[in-house]
Amino acid sequence: KTDTGQPMTFTIVGKPDGTTIQVFPKPIALDDATLSDTQLAYANIDTVILNGATVDRLNTDATNKTNLFWDEDAVEVLGGTIPAQLFKQFDGMKVISSTMKNGLRMYMVYDGDIATMSFRYRLFTWYGNTVRDPSRAGVAVTF
Repeated sequence: KTDTGQPMTFTIVGKPDGTTIQVFPKPIALDDATLSDTQLAYANIDTVILNGATVDRLNTDATNKTNLFWDEDAVEVLGGTIPAQLFKQFDGMKVISSTMKNGLRMYMVYDGDIATMSFRYRLFTWYGNTVRDPSRAGVAVTF
């Protein structure tokens, strides 16, 4: 495995006590003698992080201004599908769906009564947001 020269992004996912942090993904060191060749293929840092290593906190002044930023391609909207057939169990409503220009599915559940001229419907989409490239999104701090 050769060093790509590209920095790896780790996220602090927990702080169980005042002297410990948990990060994701797990740092796997290229120079860790206890790892097998297969495990070393997943190395994402050059050297082992020693127990008791210090971490410097930066930008701890709460009065400094921060700016969120992201590149247009850094954030992705993920479409999903729902079990639309389950809506048919409620009040006998009908379900239709169509794909919008952005690729997401739009759903409509509806029913109507010709005798009372009433119509009920609901439009919705099922989606989620994700940051697909964390190196192109973050928080900028001014001093």
